[in-house]
Amino acid sequence: YLITTLKIVPRGTEGAVSIEGTFAGLLASVIFVSIGTSLGL
Repeated sequence: YLITTLKIVPRGTEGAVSIEGTFAGLLASVIFVSIGTSLGL
């Protein structure tokens, strides 16, 4: 979907984001924060 209009668009459209990619980014950020917290950063 397009982040600006929140409308579903075909794959490969410039500026579009995917639900899978969004969740992968969230998961990666949780992992990085967990590592940083465990190291006392």
